[in-house]
Amino acid sequence: MKNIDEIIKRCLKGDRKSQTQLVAHFGPKLLPLCKRYTKDAHLAQDALQDTFINVFRYLANFKGKGVFDAWIRRIAVNCSLNVIKKSTFHYHSISDNGEYILPSVDAEIYESLDYEDLLEILQELPPIYYMVFNMYVIEGFDHKEIGEMLNIGESTSRSNLSRARKKLVDILKKKPHFSKNLAV
Repeated sequence: MKNIDEIIKRCLKGDRKSQTQLVAHFGPKLLPLCKRYTKDAHLAQDALQDTFINVFRYLANFKGKGVFDAWIRRIAVNCSLNVIKKSTFHYHSISDNGEYILPSVDAEIYESLDYEDLLEILQELPPIYYMVFNMYVIEGFDHKEIGEMLNIGESTSRSNLSRARKKLVDILKKKPHFSKNLAV
């Protein structure tokens, strides 16, 4: 594959072949990201399509500051969130009314989780917890960015992350395979 910078330059000139190359290169990387947010294969495909529509619409705005991979991933996250908002699925933010004290969790439990186990467990979280946990822990967004994208306050984002972690521990306690590794 050609250099990404060269493909981007050609995309800016409207070269369809380069646009196809960009989609072929990033599509397989972004589809799993979209699936993590939408939890549905069809919605993930919609989000991926919206991602590339926006990438080509706003490609001229990418000034080369930062990494292109991070820029395109952020578009994919935003498109996934928008697809969710448009679907019949709605989430509600939870107000910040106190902190949870998290039980300690043995690091071995995380090592024993494979990707499928992790996805299965994350699917059991309430939607807003899932979103915040995914955005903070997996995608690396900070609470300010999460708050802006989900239209919630930073403190609400922090609170939802804390609650998501507690809920994950509760979910893991109910799973015999993992509960033996939990220390409360």
